[in-house]
Amino acid sequence: PRFVTNKLDSLIVICPLCKCNIERGALAAHMEICPEKEVGCDAEEEMCGWRGRLAEKENHVAGCAYMGLKPVIRHLQDQNKELREMVELLQNQMTRICIKKERKGREEGGVDAQVERERKRKGAEERLYRRGVLSRRDNY
Repeated sequence: PRFVTNKLDSLIVICPLCKCNIERGALAAHMEICPEKEVGCDAEEEMCGWRGRLAEKENHVAGCAYMGLKPVIRHLQDQNKELREMVELLQNQMTRICIKKERKGREEGGVDAQVERERKRKGAEERLYRRGVLSRRDNY
């Protein structure tokens, strides 16, 4: 029942972090702003590895080199992501091209086989020229 929940929420409990007395119903909200709560820097995504108490965060952020570089780092991270996506797209296209080329090569006896056939044809043609069987104008 509601009256029991209200009574329980009005009980005084001790914050496990800062040891202050607080009503049980307000404990969850207090834990979000407790000065002893461990937090990271606002530039955590930009690779700042600082972790400390919430009470110390403001001082850290004021002197954090990553905070000043945050827009530049964010831009480079976005650019890097775009380039990685482009590389992946190009790799996929290259894979598809190689597969098509391989299939076509198998259907036509392979590019090397075509080159070899053409080399043999030209060699035979040249021998016929030398023997006088063909003249250069017979070549069509």
